[in-house]
Amino acid sequence: MNVRAIIEAVFEEELASFLGRLRYDRGDGAAKGYRHGHHEQQLTGIFGTEIVRVPRARIEDDAGKVMEWRLKTLPC
Repeated sequence: MNVRAIIEAVFEEELASFLGRLRYDRGDGAAKGYRHGHHEQQLTGIFGTEIVRVPRARIEDDAGKVMEWRLKTLPC
């Protein structure tokens, strides 16, 4: 497994954990948000420079406002 695949798996796991369901799972109860694709981002680290696919999602807060979900593991 290469560095890019590991990083992308961590991102996918973080989103699945937040949403409370896996990618194609419907889950139980009301949805916290919905996936809507990926965007590419360049990361530079001790492993060199890699372009990774970052999952995107729309989430709705308690007030009903819809916003873009942000990764906690990726500085923006």
